[in-house]
Amino acid sequence: MIKLLKKYEEITRYIIIGGCTTVVSLSSYYIMTEILHFYYQTANIASWVLAVLFAYITNKRFVFKSSYVNLSHTIKELGNFTAGRGLSLIIEIVLMYVGVHVLLFDDKIVKLLDQIIVLILNYIFSKFWAFKK
Repeated sequence: MIKLLKKYEEITRYIIIGGCTTVVSLSSYYIMTEILHFYYQTANIASWVLAVLFAYITNKRFVFKSSYVNLSHTIKELGNFTAGRGLSLIIEIVLMYVGVHVLLFDDKIVKLLDQIIVLILNYIFSKFWAFKK
């Protein structure tokens, strides 16, 4: 049992941190659209920025346990992390557009659903690109 837990420890940590990142993204999106009345795509991008900042710090420290090597390594790691998240942002923007303008779903429902796809993509980008060992 312990061996099985060890095997899935990283993915379990990622799901927990990913859930927290999703809360950051969804709550900031809600505040920006419902309280501040931002256009949904503007709020989507702004919530992405906040979520990426949160995710980089927490993924580096708690999920992939990437240690500080030197400044150039950290800059490269941050660049790869942000680039991977940028790819998932493009996918999210397209999903939001299709969901809201083509399928005519509520933007909050589309935002919630696209977070599942983004969570999976971001794990792949982080594990095999940004924080690869």
